[in-house]
Amino acid sequence: MVTSDGYLTAGVGYAFHPHRDTWYSAPMCQLNWWMPIYDFDAESALAFHPRYFDRPVRNDSENFNYYRWNSEGRKNAANHIKTDTRPQPKALDPVEVEPQLRVVVQAGGIVLFSPAHLHSTVPNTTGSTRYSIDFRTVDYDDVAAKRGVPNVDSAPTGTSLRDFMKGTDFSRFPPEVVRPATSGLRPRGPDPGSCDPPTLLRASSFKLQYIFQALDQPRASSDIATSPS
Repeated sequence: MVTSDGYLTAGVGYAFHPHRDTWYSAPMCQLNWWMPIYDFDAESALAFHPRYFDRPVRNDSENFNYYRWNSEGRKNAANHIKTDTRPQPKALDPVEVEPQLRVVVQAGGIVLFSPAHLHSTVPNTTGSTRYSIDFRTVDYDDVAAKRGVPNVDSAPTGTSLRDFMKGTDFSRFPPEVVRPATSGLRPRGPDPGSCDPPTLLRASSFKLQYIFQALDQPRASSDIATSPS
């Protein structure tokens, strides 16, 4: 949800600064699905900043812990109305937002993109609130093989892999898959041993073994699942 003319830019209506989802502990092989409920235009879209796809941005994602975010930051979102003081990973140097790409699709269409894309919320000046359905998927084989885009600048702790459910039977990732997938990855710079060359879409992402993010309550970090993004 993105309100118009700055009516609500904090908490549940947070207007996102330029960021990568991988700064928020998203897996490098994740696919982001964004579907508008109503028609919208470029003045209320997402802005992508493609020049940074494989270009590092100095940021403070090393201070972000996904499990702490679930138990504190996400839980308290509704308490932030005028301002939002929740610590979130941000760029430490100015980001050149131009050139930028704003993808406009009809209601029910899909914007599908990599979590490594630097993107931000466009200030909505249309007079109408923008509503969308957002979810993320990963492919089991990609996770197990540590495939995905190169990690150029992300260094958070924790992982959202425990949030995902298999589309066919709603099972979770087993711990023996989650642990190796999140260990041994370099926090800065590409790791040729753990990821493929940068690609936006993989054919394997269209297998029936989608893993969907769970819509459940936050759980202890020792559980298999935590709260969704």
